[in-house]
Amino acid sequence: MKIKIFYIGFAVLMALCVLLLARISFVEVPLIFVSPSATRNLDAAALQELAAGRRTLIVLKGWERAIEKAGITAADKVIADDLIELRNFFSDRPDALALIPWYYADSRWCTLRLNGWYFWDSEYPFSVRRFGWLPRFKRTEISSIAAGGRVFLTRGVGNVIDRTDDIHYPWQGVAGLLSAADLTIVQLQSPLVYNYARPRNNNLRYGRARYAGGFAFVDAVVLNGTPLADAGAAGMADTLDVLARMRIQTVGLAQDQNSVYEPRFLQAGKLKIALIAVNTTAPAQYTETDLRGNTVLYHTAVWNKDRLEQAMVKAAAADFVLVVSETPLNWPDTPDNVIFINGLGSLISETAQPGFIQRYFFYGRQLVAVDALPVFLNEQWYTEIKW
Repeated sequence: MKIKIFYIGFAVLMALCVLLLARISFVEVPLIFVSPSATRNLDAAALQELAAGRRTLIVLKGWERAIEKAGITAADKVIADDLIELRNFFSDRPDALALIPWYYADSRWCTLRLNGWYFWDSEYPFSVRRFGWLPRFKRTEISSIAAGGRVFLTRGVGNVIDRTDDIHYPWQGVAGLLSAADLTIVQLQSPLVYNYARPRNNNLRYGRARYAGGFAFVDAVVLNGTPLADAGAAGMADTLDVLARMRIQTVGLAQDQNSVYEPRFLQAGKLKIALIAVNTTAPAQYTETDLRGNTVLYHTAVWNKDRLEQAMVKAAAADFVLVVSETPLNWPDTPDNVIFINGLGSLISETAQPGFIQRYFFYGRQLVAVDALPVFLNEQWYTEIKW
């Protein structure tokens, strides 16, 4: 009897070991569609194009059967031996799509949405099970940075805020997405003043200090643009003060010429981020004489290669360095951990000019995707995302 119990116990133990081995050996691998172009969304019609051979599908060698079992068919399928060959295929066929395991993601490619689902910021329905020692995906390892363009809380936008008595009104279409990021940055170009009086000159662009409460979810503000001087030195002082009271970090404007180039250190999940501003569209300094005859001076972080190099040296302790400017900078041999952010256009403004919210997704300490979302001013006078 004891022998039978021994064999039963041994059989149960072996069965548990087999189940454990299967659990360890079979890995759920999410697959993502990527493209070298700006295509953003795949739907049933786009998948039908693949099946009909009107679009080329590139897959990595060894993944063909797994993709077929997942139900993806393509009449024009190309097998790439490795990532280098996949990149070469992309250069020859810029309209092609590739379906790859998540851990081969490259920020130089565009990660596509599948029926509106975006892999890096939401639950994603497409995966296959594979046998082997493959990397296991952990959503908790994802962190993100969201960067928005020019913000003008003045004139038409200010009028809408006052009429609705809602400081959040201009942000309602983008606040959810921006606040979901681990680190959010915008570019404020209109001063915000405490003792507000409506400007007699329509060319002057400044708003009420209380408007800043509408973007309390923002972590850092880049202060750039010529309109920063529209309310004088007092307006610049008020703007810096109201943002400091909200514990929002600022870069790009300061009374001390040296500190204006100092990087600001911030957190994006587990990543340490250094933020640097370079002002390419505004004067190097704003000078004003007060009632007592004293000179009040504010400096901006204008383009200066030596200053920027010094700032980058100070930012060396960060995992990634963000350099924000209005226009592209001529900077050869950019280090891998430096990200230049420019050309985002308008985010909150009375103009109808479109802009972008640029999102940077990291897995662990690797930049894996850059996602540019177009934004526009809709007919209800708040900024909306054009998905």
